[in-house]
Amino acid sequence: NTNLLGGGETLGFSVRRGTHQPPSLKLKFSDGRLNLNGGYDVEAFQEYYKESNETIARSGGTLHVENPLKSGFKNHLSASIERTSKDETIASTTVGVGPFSQQLPFGVRSNLDASLMVGARLGRGGSWLPSPSLSDADTIVPYASASTTTRQLFPLFGTQRPILLALRHSLTASTNSLPRHVSKAIGTSTNIRGKSSVGHVASAVRGTTELRIPFQLPLNVSQD
Repeated sequence: NTNLLGGGETLGFSVRRGTHQPPSLKLKFSDGRLNLNGGYDVEAFQEYYKESNETIARSGGTLHVENPLKSGFKNHLSASIERTSKDETIASTTVGVGPFSQQLPFGVRSNLDASLMVGARLGRGGSWLPSPSLSDADTIVPYASASTTTRQLFPLFGTQRPILLALRHSLTASTNSLPRHVSKAIGTSTNIRGKSSVGHVASAVRGTTELRIPFQLPLNVSQD
């Protein structure tokens, strides 16, 4: 629904299902009128992911606010809390800034964004604990992750719709106590097609290069 309460609010519901997994559910409410700078999203989720031969469940909620800082650049803040089927509770806060865009000589465009996430995990036992001596009691383990991404577009040939060389590089540095679904997501993003999975990763450097060639489809649209 794109006008839930008459003020442009949106409510979305999505269902995603992986191979041999229960369906993952997500409910999201968005409102662009929280303050003068930006709106907010509230999201509730029930998700599943594979860990070896085990299916792990995650359920919780996230609040995302656009431009909470009254500044001259784009920024966002989010807070999340969830519970997993591994008897652990995870809470985190993420602050992001950017993208900062810049027009360079010869039509080159560049932008940069960055984010910092801090959180903590509370659980009883489990292989994620940093020390075996902590496995007999509820333990709070803090974690942090910082990332930055830069993108460049280089026009090569043409004027109206030029052929573009697109570069994207990102750096992620984290503590070893990341939640397993987060470290798995970082590892998945560094996989190379045709190679075996790298599994769980705390820190990574990634880069992609694309050659974008525009073309026009020969479509004939008739008007009645």
